[in-house]
Amino acid sequence: MEISHDQLDSDESIAERLCARYLESEEKNQQFFAPEEGSKAFDYFQKVVNATQTWFSLFGWPEGPHSLSIPETIRRDVQKIQFYSSSSPPKKFSRQYDFSKYNKTIYDVILHLSGKLPPGINSNQSLPVDNVERVIQLHSQHASLLDFITAQGGCISHVLPEFLLEPRDYKKWLEITTSTKNTALSTLKRNYSVSIDMDNFEAWSKRAWTDVFLQIYKVN
Repeated sequence: MEISHDQLDSDESIAERLCARYLESEEKNQQFFAPEEGSKAFDYFQKVVNATQTWFSLFGWPEGPHSLSIPETIRRDVQKIQFYSSSSPPKKFSRQYDFSKYNKTIYDVILHLSGKLPPGINSNQSLPVDNVERVIQLHSQHASLLDFITAQGGCISHVLPEFLLEPRDYKKWLEITTSTKNTALSTLKRNYSVSIDMDNFEAWSKRAWTDVFLQIYKVN
């Protein structure tokens, strides 16, 4: 079959248009997650973040108000931490039994507002000491949380579990999924993951956590 120069030119033109559309789409996605600081979109988004923080600080917790900051505190406090050493003198730590009152997690919010927890998660969730195992479990917990919200009618298909990790844990997740021999994790990374530049990760994570809270509010 003979292919004319006109046909080749046409194919190249189509490819160029498709590439341009892809780049335009990528640019819109970046703007969606991280509006430029100083823009009207950024100011509006910050107002949404502040309103979300205020509502959930006042009404999102059992036993009364508890302050949170998106994404810093809620992203960090994902497990129940025993603040007091079992070897500490009883007199010095008379409220040892009450540590959970001061260490609240996203799962306290879910349980308080919906009366149930995501599958595979309990209200006294702890994490492995091993760093790799810890990050894998965190990713699994976040995936379960997102699936739970989606099942209730939440719209968060744009949020991936790794967006909810802390920056250092996100770096570790990329290392794990790049070098792992686990076929399931490798497939997950290849098919569903989005690689975010670390300079932009904090903005993406802030948007992701804000959307998670907004959808929790919507479905409860």
